[in-house]
Amino acid sequence: MSTALRRLRYLPYLVNAGFAAAALALLFLTLRAYSSPFALIAVKAAALGVVILALLWLIAVAGERINTVVCVILVGLLALGQWRLSARRVEDYPAGLTRKPAPYVMFTGAPRQLDHNELGYRGELPAPAKPAGEFRVLVVGGSAVYGTGPARLTIPHHLQDLAVRSGRGQVRVYNWGVVSQVSAQELATLALRAARYQPDLVLLYDGGNDMSGAYTYDPRPGYPFNFVLQESAVAVFQEGGLSVLAAGALTQSNVVRILFGPELADAVARLPPVRRRVGYGTPRWEEAVARTYLENVESACRLGEAWGFRVAVALQPIVYFSPQADSYRGVPADFRPYAERQYERIRAGLRELSGRIPADRCRFDDLSRVCARGECTFQDMIHPTAETRAPIAEVIFRGLEQAGYLPPPREAERPLPAS
Repeated sequence: MSTALRRLRYLPYLVNAGFAAAALALLFLTLRAYSSPFALIAVKAAALGVVILALLWLIAVAGERINTVVCVILVGLLALGQWRLSARRVEDYPAGLTRKPAPYVMFTGAPRQLDHNELGYRGELPAPAKPAGEFRVLVVGGSAVYGTGPARLTIPHHLQDLAVRSGRGQVRVYNWGVVSQVSAQELATLALRAARYQPDLVLLYDGGNDMSGAYTYDPRPGYPFNFVLQESAVAVFQEGGLSVLAAGALTQSNVVRILFGPELADAVARLPPVRRRVGYGTPRWEEAVARTYLENVESACRLGEAWGFRVAVALQPIVYFSPQADSYRGVPADFRPYAERQYERIRAGLRELSGRIPADRCRFDDLSRVCARGECTFQDMIHPTAETRAPIAEVIFRGLEQAGYLPPPREAERPLPAS
């Protein structure tokens, strides 16, 4: 026991040495950083140098008492920062539960966690053998389909309510939304998952993730959310890569991620070289992002024709086409003109597809202006609040109804006329 207690005297030295090693790793990553302004890099590097020298002095010169006091202070500050800096987006969509790796489709929600079914989607899973008389609708999209909050406030649930209230009790609507999903993943979902469940109609509610994901995360048109990180993780095991490994370990700290975000992102994702290769920010790159989305939704239509179900594509609204546009400050200033240009390209492409593909096979709806008069309130760039999703669902439902994409109301269930 006495030997163990004597060894504990050295614990503060070891912890302080660990802090010094982490600071050295951050200094190395900071000096290699691309994205921060040089002045900021210099300030961070100088601050890290002071911290490293102070920690080395503590370990080499200061006594046990001072090392213990500094160790307790540093651990306490780090713990407090971890608690205070829990990001809201992670709370809304916990990554481990909403982006669980899945074969071929990249990721889904974690199966049988939260309110997910066996495939990782919210709510009930369709029966493999479709009951006689059921008209099956799969709503596929990103987090705007998945929805935060109670399931009854999601767009698929609103569509289900509208079907029942219109006398279409045979319609069953299923939520196949996946957080951060893009159109290429949706296309894979249709080919590898949806067809076996015999849908009558697949509704793709999307566009926003394809446009914003290429701007913010992996810049390659059509690539899944942060696919470049998946490549880096595999490269660590296949080829080595100490800087990537060190940066990945340091990103586990909320404090470090806030203070050294650009440096860690450059070390792990290496976005600047990828962006240079694809011409990030150029008109050619913007056109490729929009064209890839349009090609994917066209392929989804042709896939539906081959498998015997209709496809309806709905270009989702975003905050920039609502009364909140001028007051929203959640992204860099140059993102809004980029988003507006991309939506104009996509809207023009959807009009061209509508004129080329027969309307009885596939439908293309531009919902980008559906909130133009304040019909819904956005909590961020892409997500209407849970309480204001109903108007969007109503526009979708009326469009499907008028186009003949839904079965006629059953006479016995037909709603009574208003008195």
